[in-house]
Amino acid sequence: MPYRRTKSLWRSIRIYIHLAFRRLRIPSARFLDLIAIVVGYLTALLGYCFLIGIEWVTGVSQAIVSASSSPYIIVLIPAVGGLICGLILHFLAMGQKGIGVPEVIHAVLMKSGILKARSLFAKYSATTVTVGSFGSAGTEGPIIHMGSILGSWMGQLLNLSPQSRKTLVGCGAAAGLSAMFNAPIGGVLFSLEVILGTFSPGVFTPIILASVVSSVTFHSILEAHNAFLFNIHYVEQVWEVLCFVLVGGVCGVLSVLFIRVLSLSSKIFGMISIPYVIKPAIGGLLVGFFLLYSQDLAGGSYPLIESLVKGESMTIKVLLLLLLLKMMATCLTVGSGGCGGVFSPSLAMGAFVGAAIHQVLSPMIPEISSVGIYIMVGMGSFVAGTIHGPIGAILILCEMTGNYSVILPLLAGCVVSTIVARSLFEYSIYTNKLVEMGIYLKDGYDLDVLKTYHVEDLMETDILSVPYDMHVREILPLLHDSPHEHVLVRDEDDRIEGVISYYDLTPFILKKDKGLDRIAREAMHETHHYVYASDPVIKAYDKFLMKESSYLLVLDKQHVYTGIVFKSDIMRSYRKALHQKSLAMTH
Repeated sequence: MPYRRTKSLWRSIRIYIHLAFRRLRIPSARFLDLIAIVVGYLTALLGYCFLIGIEWVTGVSQAIVSASSSPYIIVLIPAVGGLICGLILHFLAMGQKGIGVPEVIHAVLMKSGILKARSLFAKYSATTVTVGSFGSAGTEGPIIHMGSILGSWMGQLLNLSPQSRKTLVGCGAAAGLSAMFNAPIGGVLFSLEVILGTFSPGVFTPIILASVVSSVTFHSILEAHNAFLFNIHYVEQVWEVLCFVLVGGVCGVLSVLFIRVLSLSSKIFGMISIPYVIKPAIGGLLVGFFLLYSQDLAGGSYPLIESLVKGESMTIKVLLLLLLLKMMATCLTVGSGGCGGVFSPSLAMGAFVGAAIHQVLSPMIPEISSVGIYIMVGMGSFVAGTIHGPIGAILILCEMTGNYSVILPLLAGCVVSTIVARSLFEYSIYTNKLVEMGIYLKDGYDLDVLKTYHVEDLMETDILSVPYDMHVREILPLLHDSPHEHVLVRDEDDRIEGVISYYDLTPFILKKDKGLDRIAREAMHETHHYVYASDPVIKAYDKFLMKESSYLLVLDKQHVYTGIVFKSDIMRSYRKALHQKSLAMTH
């Protein structure tokens, strides 16, 4: 009975909102923009509450350390935090463990933008405990997830279309990142580049509105943090681009190592046959031993980054040790099932790499830029190599510094890092998690569902063919009566040499009598692009991307024409298989 009353209440609210918009005569095209503003505002408030919660738990943890006479108490704090996190996830939302962003991408791709609203509290609580108890994880992934949940919830509340829900999920993701980094433009690009996987003009306006509103709201309450980066300025030296390329290349290699180690950590903890609630506690206990070396390895390690930017001297050995410990601590925290993001840890690891390379180069290059520039390039490059999103990484770092003078070094480092990372490993830290869930993303598509078919399953074999010397006026009625929009053209030896469509015939029709008297060979589109009938559909998909063609000829093993496959048929089959996979994963 209470459930029915709640459902009826939400239905009434939805109706009142729609009626209000209608009475105010607000165009339907602007409806989504206004909802995006609401999502941005609510996400900013949620982000503020999120940081307050983390600060409170961190304060309790610090008080326990200060009150204890034994330095080893710090080993137990992340273990206890991991245990509490495991209990929260076990009883409230088992699916909310981890970094959060892959779950958002999964919802956009497989669930029409639907995220469960009730999981928001579980994500909030588990992440607050994980990060506040000195876990090595960031806040950005979880706030992206929580903002996306808000956007999805608004879309479901108002009964919006799947496409509008997905856009609101992107709005929440952009708003979350924008609030945490004061990076409204970077938040927009991250959402488009990583979450939605599209730069369609239709989604730009609401995502920009949500991101800007969130940034303004959050920082009117809390002001900017990480202000230690604001004083970094770059004086352009053309030759130094090679140094930034070096930083990018090293970060690209290490970011792949980070992705691999995190994946290995998740698999190892997954294979341990103990109750799930204990696993984050074990990970936390191991992280606690790392904290004996430096408590600043906890969270996003911003104190360490600040120390490096301000010029605190650290030897190369210390920097490399911090890099190793930070990587291991993050992989143990997240891989064991704790909640937290990898964005901030990636920034920290990149900072260590940039500072180490600066130390190596500075004795050889007296005119070298300040260590802060190299730290910035390392931070951006490591993030770009980790998420395979160079544009978002560049803009976020530029906005974090408050100036765009560092854009040239960041461009050199981030682009090279992404190229190196992609050449070494196909998946980003987010899409690799999706691969473990059985989803293989490429250019925004789940290629795993395309493995369901072979070309012979989708090809058309009954396409009408005409001789090469048939006139256009004779072909037109054949095309009109055919169920297909194409006819094949045969040469003198009865082999297929081209294809004719209505589009190909348009200029001949416009010429009227002169054009209609042309023969098929003069009107056809000649193609040499083909696939074999036994090829998986993925191969045809890749060729469509490379050739920008709407069809491919299909040959048998003897290299003889046997049919034709259309891009539209592949995409129709993709959507069908995706729907079936979504149903299977739901049940």
